[in-house]
Amino acid sequence: MSTAYSYEQLRRELDNSTTELQEQRNLLDKERALWEGRFQFLESQRDQSKADLEELQKKFQQSLELQQKMHFDNKSNAE
Repeated sequence: MSTAYSYEQLRRELDNSTTELQEQRNLLDKERALWEGRFQFLESQRDQSKADLEELQKKFQQSLELQQKMHFDNKSNAE
């Protein structure tokens, strides 16, 4: 009788451990999906920021060139 009891007790422990393992795997999968989503979001933000910076730098350069041209034109007209 004690062997049957031990077997059943071990069987229950195995079932509990299997259930707990599956729950932990599910949590891990959820966490992995969340972190992958965060990572993709941050990558897209980085890429967008790079593109925005390039655009702003281009506009700044154009503005600077325009101001220099206007200054040169004004200087030429004054002479």
